[in-house]
Formats: sequence, structure tokens, C-alpha cells
Amino acid sequence: MFDKDVFQGHIKEFFTGDKKIIAYISCMLIIMTCTALVVFVIQKTKKPAVVQSSERELIADQKLLIPDGEEVQKGYITARQTKDKWNDTDAQRWFTLPAKKELDDLGRTNDLIVLELTGAAP
Repeated sequence: MFDKDVFQGHIKEFFTGDKKIIAYISCMLIIMTCTALVVFVIQKTKKPAVVQSSERELIADQKLLIPDGEEVQKGYITARQTKDKWNDTDAQRWFTLPAKKELDDLGRTNDLIVLELTGAAP
């Protein structure tokens, strides 16, 4: 039969004897595994938040034509008015000036392409 006092004595001996370090490491590994399992389950059940962007505004200049089929996603924009020029805020947002190293690399790559195309042409 199962004796509770004997079992508790073995546990106390395990944590106070020569194998004390192994017992503590084993307990830490079990705790870390359980924690990782809980975090994994919590992250798996979270639904991604839908980001509502106030910058997307559709100004229809023609009748919108929606494609047939179920593959159309919600919020699909079929047409928009485009600007002829960027203003300063658009340029700051979307345009990045290339660095000197990037321009030099592009120049070398273009030179190699030209040499490859022309080859030994006279």
C-alpha cells in the first residue's frame, strides 16, 4: 500500500542529499516547460488585431467594378484617383535618398551588364 510519510521522506531526502542540484534543475526544467506551454497556448488563441487605417480614403471618380467570386477580400479597393505629383509630405514618407555606396554598387552592376552585353563587339 502507499505510505504518505515514506513518500514525503524520500522527497525530503532527494532535495537534501547528494542529488540536490539535479533535483532543483529538474524542477526548473519542468516549470520552464509548463510556462512555455502556457505561453504557446495563449498566443495561439489570440486573434490578430485588425488595424483600421484612416489614411485609406476612396474617392470614386467612376462606378466601381467588383470582381466576381468569393476571393475578393473585405475592404478591397478597385479604383482610386491618383495625384499628378507628390507633395512634400508624400516625398518625405515614400522617398529615401540613396547612399553613396548604394549608387556606386548600382554603377558597378550596370557597367558589368553593359560589358556582358557588348562583349567583344567592335
